[in-house]
Parts: sequence; C-alpha cells; structure tokens
Amino acid sequence: LVSVLLAQRQKSPASAVEVLLVVVGVVVVVLLLLLLVVVVVVGVVVVVVVVVLVMLVVKWWW
Repeated sequence: LVSVLLAQRQKSPASAVEVLLVVVGVVVVVLLLLLLVVVVVVGVVVVVVVVVLVMLVVKWWW
C-alpha cells in the first residue's frame, strides 16, 4: 500500500487538496483518540466516586 502511494506521489506531486485531506484525517483521528481517553478517564472517576460513596454509606449504616 505504501509503495503504491509513493509511486502515485512520484508521478504527480502532492496537491494542496491532498495535503489538506491528510492533515484533516490526522486531526480527526487525534481528536477521536483524545475523546476516547477523556471518556475512559471520566468513566474511571465515576466508578471510583460511586465505590467511595457506597463504602461511606455502608460505614454510616453499620
């Protein structure tokens, strides 16, 4: 796949549109990864808070 892309690049120089598309693609992927990280972190925090609250309630009841 890479060799094919390189061959195409050698035949015709990269146009501004192609470069823009590549940049946009990379930005979208990075943003999606960041979103995934944020979702995971928020999920972990919520789980920890819930567990702590449950423990406090149990201690308070007993």
